[in-house]
Amino acid sequence: MRDAIGQSFLVMIIIFFIIAVALLFVGSIGYSKAFKIKNRIIDIIEQSGGYNDEAEAKIESVLDDIGYQVMVGNTSHCRAKGEGVQVHPSSGTSYGNYDYCVFKYESSEDTNRPYTYYGVTTFMTIHIPVIHQFIQLPVYGETKTFGILE
Repeated sequence: MRDAIGQSFLVMIIIFFIIAVALLFVGSIGYSKAFKIKNRIIDIIEQSGGYNDEAEAKIESVLDDIGYQVMVGNTSHCRAKGEGVQVHPSSGTSYGNYDYCVFKYESSEDTNRPYTYYGVTTFMTIHIPVIHQFIQLPVYGETKTFGILE
């Protein structure tokens, strides 16, 4: 009888570790996809010389090709780091189907060389189907600095 209880406990431990490894594997795939998307958005912004209509159209096209997640609800989860101005998503654009945020940062007037740069946040989304819950983990990155402001 003791052997039967010991074996079932061992099977439960093995099942627990298999589930834990599977969750880590799925999580790392989701994180790497969000990280890749963030880097692509940063590259497009840098190639376009800033976040403008051309960059926004390219970003939406790339996200459509890759299959990034569509927005799930509101965009209140977009938060700037510091004194950033949110430029995406904005209400005045025809784009904005995908869940990412872009913030514009500018240096203060008291610096000798004013500059601007952009912060990009993408999200690793985990959907739990039984309880219809979404968990979003942000992945943040910044562009290089752009020259003197006008």
